[in-house]
Amino acid sequence: MPVAGPVLRHAAARPGAVALRGPRGALTYAALAADAGEGARHLLRRGVRRGSLVAIGLADPAALLTAVLAADLAGAVPLVGDPAWDRERWARMTGAARPRLLVDTPLPAAAGPSAAGPALPYVPAGSDLAWACFSSGSTGRPRAVVRTRASWTGSFPHLSALAGMSADDVVLVPGPLWSSLYAFAAVHALAIGATAVVPGRMPPGGGPQGLAALCAGATVAHLVPHLLPAVLADPGRVRAAVVGGAALAPEMRAAAERAGVRVVAYYGATELSFVAADADGTGLRPFPEVEIEVRPGAGALGEVWARSPWLAEGYLGGAAGPLRRDGAGWMSVGDVARPYREGERLRLRGRGDGAIQTGGATVVPEDVEEVLRKVPGVGDIVVIGSPHPSLGSVVTAVVEGDGGAPPPRALLEAVARGGLDAAQRPRRWYAVPSLPRTGTGKPARALVAARLADGDPGIRRLRDRRRRPVVVAARRTPIGTAGHAFKDLAVDGLAAPVLAAVARDLAAQGVAGPPDDVVLGNCMGPGGNVARVAALAAGFGHGVPGLTVDRQCGSGLAAILVAAQAVRAGEAGLVLAGGAESASTAPLRTRRGASEPYARAPFAPGGYPDPDMGPAAEALAAARGITRERQDAYAARSHAAALAARERGVFGGEIVPVGGRHDDQRPRPLRAATLARLPAAFAAGGTVTAGNSSPVSDGAAAVAVVPERLRAGLPGLRLVSGAVVGCDPALPGWGPVPAVRRVLARAGADLGRVAAVEVVEAFAAQVLAVTDALGLDPLGADAGRVCPDGGALALGHPWGATGAVVVTRLFTRLVRGGAPAGTLGLAAAAVGGGLGVAALFEVVRGGAT
Repeated sequence: MPVAGPVLRHAAARPGAVALRGPRGALTYAALAADAGEGARHLLRRGVRRGSLVAIGLADPAALLTAVLAADLAGAVPLVGDPAWDRERWARMTGAARPRLLVDTPLPAAAGPSAAGPALPYVPAGSDLAWACFSSGSTGRPRAVVRTRASWTGSFPHLSALAGMSADDVVLVPGPLWSSLYAFAAVHALAIGATAVVPGRMPPGGGPQGLAALCAGATVAHLVPHLLPAVLADPGRVRAAVVGGAALAPEMRAAAERAGVRVVAYYGATELSFVAADADGTGLRPFPEVEIEVRPGAGALGEVWARSPWLAEGYLGGAAGPLRRDGAGWMSVGDVARPYREGERLRLRGRGDGAIQTGGATVVPEDVEEVLRKVPGVGDIVVIGSPHPSLGSVVTAVVEGDGGAPPPRALLEAVARGGLDAAQRPRRWYAVPSLPRTGTGKPARALVAARLADGDPGIRRLRDRRRRPVVVAARRTPIGTAGHAFKDLAVDGLAAPVLAAVARDLAAQGVAGPPDDVVLGNCMGPGGNVARVAALAAGFGHGVPGLTVDRQCGSGLAAILVAAQAVRAGEAGLVLAGGAESASTAPLRTRRGASEPYARAPFAPGGYPDPDMGPAAEALAAARGITRERQDAYAARSHAAALAARERGVFGGEIVPVGGRHDDQRPRPLRAATLARLPAAFAAGGTVTAGNSSPVSDGAAAVAVVPERLRAGLPGLRLVSGAVVGCDPALPGWGPVPAVRRVLARAGADLGRVAAVEVVEAFAAQVLAVTDALGLDPLGADAGRVCPDGGALALGHPWGATGAVVVTRLFTRLVRGGAPAGTLGLAAAAVGGGLGVAALFEVVRGGAT
């Protein structure tokens, strides 16, 4: 590090001043100087000499800075890299420039702050090569940028003047020091005698909460743009922010002004250091002692060239990279800008090489593409940056298969882990039949990015097939009308037998062991985490947690989607999910000071429509022209179908006897004349009646969700896509329409391919409005596809469970019913407050598909 001399001077002048605050506490300048001196003597004993290259890979930022200072005091060139690299990776990254020593454990510390060893022989000079760091990290083409001491230290007074920084400041450096931006920030703070706060990495979760603790006591923050909002959310004493690494949005500067934080934004590159700065919001202008030219290129943009004392010497070992020289002291890394004349502001338009700025790191797409293009099955690949709310951008790969389907995501990720740095590895993977190309035949990177941003359905998400969630067992209780069959059974008394039955089904098929989690939907309580209570009651033991989901009538289906997300993320192997509701035993709720209980909590805040579900169904029927005759006909069909299915034994494989009951209580013969005589239930002259509405009910249902890798050949329903959407709270019954459309779009599927549809039949009006909008005719051509064994109108509607009941019904129809692999099934529910939940499933059988 090129500031060992200033650190020693600060230690002599202000020995008790705090130099560093890191994960292990504070370190004074005296202690830092003593430790650096002891470390330098250790390096000299290990054979390090003037000009030696010393590789440093330490996770602890204070230990890293101490080691770099020690290397500087020993006359060596410190090269900072990722602490996650092993020695083999270091060898690949440094190529022919072999380091004399790799420091991957902290150097010996001094006996105390005042300890002084033998004098060190080296006297630093400005022309010494005193620093090296990786510009973007590269496999096959390592690019370690090397620079002189003066190329950094000479710029320090200018930055201090621009930002108004002094030795009295406490400078927050909230990023890894193997990033050149954050390394410079820490070095600059030490050079001026300030305190550097160096956590090393953002705390888990980042965001305002993560930075708030780090900001405590800080007066200046040196960081990348995507972290600035978190500082502004709770700036504390921070009065200035030095921001680099990517463009700063104008609204961020405005937000900083409102927070009383002065912003100095700058543009540069690892190879160029500072090029331009904007200290007052008027735009980027040349940094002191920097000359800028924008040399004409193709179109309206040109290439940015710079000449200054701050330029690097080049790449270590003569490695190739974007840095170019013209022989007259000018250098460029390919960034592009609008035409520029002296005295104007510099209007940047991005990296000419398409480089991606992600979390403070710079990733060159070609480096990533070079590694991944070698994967068998990859015809070609394009790597771009996709917007991310906290990282700025994330590395995204779009793969074209080699004459067919692309290779599995698992293989691509394995190659990425073995050949790329953490920052370089794609976080998002997509597949496309063929990449768009330029006139010369090269992949058109900008067009790929534009198509992806526009949601082009031809670009599909590439997922790890081994993690694809599959439902491999499904059970439910009989459904009882509230106040009747299960009037004395609490909600866990309904859920526990179903959970236990699913676990027994799995054990009989060779899937043993307790689940990793239990996720249950529930609307009416009693609270206390119904899922955890039911898991314990089912005998799963103390180690199985539980999560209770409340999305009202969609809770059971939403719980299954939550379980699937955990499985797909690799955070769980087996999750039991579903829902349970006991309207009979749900507690009555009374607001403080009120004498009467209230019927339900609000579905929407004041100022929004918040109808009960019955009046909402009436409004939907009127809005969509659903007649009383069609509603009654559909209700009669639901009851008749349920009775016929019960007679055929269709429900036998899915029902778990509970409370001495083996079948559903509600289904009954309904005559059209009987239904016609029933009065409107919710509006005078309306069309929604008790006969074409579902009854308030008790019941539970649960499924087992596992990843494909644990399916072990069991037949099941693979979740293809799922969605939860919002809609007008005045017409909540409409929710399944946008939800179904979204899952079909995500899957690239057409509703005509879906063999089985199960919609929660809360009201006949709602089902018919939804099916009409989707182009289905459940009273005609699609009677065999849409709820052919009846639904909630006949069976009953235990609110928190019915979303899981419809998945159980799909499991019986498709898996137990012998449908061939690849058959599609759709489940959907409307939700009070204006939501829709939907999920598309595909039958799987035999080995992995």
